[in-house]
Amino acid sequence: MLSLNQIPEQIERLEAKAKSVLQAKRDVRPRRPIIIEFCGTPKSGKTSCINSLVIFLKRNKFRVKVLSERASICPIRDKFDPNFNVWTGCHALAELARIMSNENKEYDVVILDRGLFDAVCWFTWQKARSYLNDDNFKVFTDFFLSKRWTSKIDVVYALKASPDTALQREYANLLTRRSGSVMNKSVLLSYNKSIDNCIDEYSEHFQQVQSINTDNEDQNKVSLKVTTDVLQALDALVSEKVAYFEKDDFVVADEISWKISTENIDSTELKFAHRAEVEANNQWLQPIPVGVIVSLDKKKVLAGKKVSRATSEKSAEKGKILFYFGGHVRREDKYHGASNLEVIQTALQREIKEELGIDYAPNFEDALCIFDRSKDPNPQHFAIATLCFVDFETMKVRVDTKEFGERSIKMLSQDDVINGKLKTERWSQVIIQRLLQWSLI
Repeated sequence: MLSLNQIPEQIERLEAKAKSVLQAKRDVRPRRPIIIEFCGTPKSGKTSCINSLVIFLKRNKFRVKVLSERASICPIRDKFDPNFNVWTGCHALAELARIMSNENKEYDVVILDRGLFDAVCWFTWQKARSYLNDDNFKVFTDFFLSKRWTSKIDVVYALKASPDTALQREYANLLTRRSGSVMNKSVLLSYNKSIDNCIDEYSEHFQQVQSINTDNEDQNKVSLKVTTDVLQALDALVSEKVAYFEKDDFVVADEISWKISTENIDSTELKFAHRAEVEANNQWLQPIPVGVIVSLDKKKVLAGKKVSRATSEKSAEKGKILFYFGGHVRREDKYHGASNLEVIQTALQREIKEELGIDYAPNFEDALCIFDRSKDPNPQHFAIATLCFVDFETMKVRVDTKEFGERSIKMLSQDDVINGKLKTERWSQVIIQRLLQWSLI
């Protein structure tokens, strides 16, 4: 077996990469961790790979959370009972949901030791053996493949080993050669086939799925590859990719604002590049979806002011009261089969959750596009603003204090807005007059 002492150059490069990513994180604050799922054939080296990755990341000062697999403590005795897979899959999902909702900014990397893709692989295996009928299979897999969750998983590593290799590793430290319920050639062979089928059928639901055959691979080499990939993913998260349209391809109205056109949005290619590159190119136009949080009776609106460190000196938002919440469309908002408008809606839902802690699925049917030329004849951003009707009596705002001043978030009445002589920027003024239809004095 290859010793890690024999590959010092690779280790040095990994540690240098880790150091550069941590340095970048001091300047850019990712709002979520990298989420990785490991699944695959029993005895394919999954646990060893996870352990190696976790030790490397922790010793290089990354905050890591491992959501351990729960099959060993499942109260359902029969591992082939579909309810066994439902229980373990739901347990993994419950832990993932808790991290996503409550601890999103507390970790750099979250590792799922068997998760959603793993659940779908086992459901596929059970269906092939007629343990599940077609209806139940579709309900179960559709649930675990919901884009609300799968879009947050950055990469799935499916480690595979042939039945002979898996059994050889299984028996290496045992005093018996009797097979187990799962550890036998028939189950292992058919399960590997299910993994392959799921990679072909369901990879598009995830950001990335990688299959690694470990039959003839040294464990250290597998760990090295995975750790390298994870650092690259962390680097990509720090230097996020945002969406843009080519200005020559996108039709902009002559007025400062106009009703959204689905044909215009969806007929133009939505592209992604690193944020610094996009901001530096004045031939690219960035869509900024924003939500205007309004009371159900349409008489109050939520407003806030960003903290100084969250805006540049040239930003129109600096020191101004904003009547909208939102931000850039990111590459993670794009999922298979989604139209541009659906990607933009997903982005706004994510932004509202990140900035205010509010869950809201926006409707862009009556959205307003705002293109402000008052200070720049050729601006690089345009807003796609929509009203979000929320019950203010039950709404609980958990503001992102790195973005907004906690005391700056206020519910303002129509009189507050019209007579308050509030210092706002141009997008908010258009929103007040055109979307809220409140006349400014």
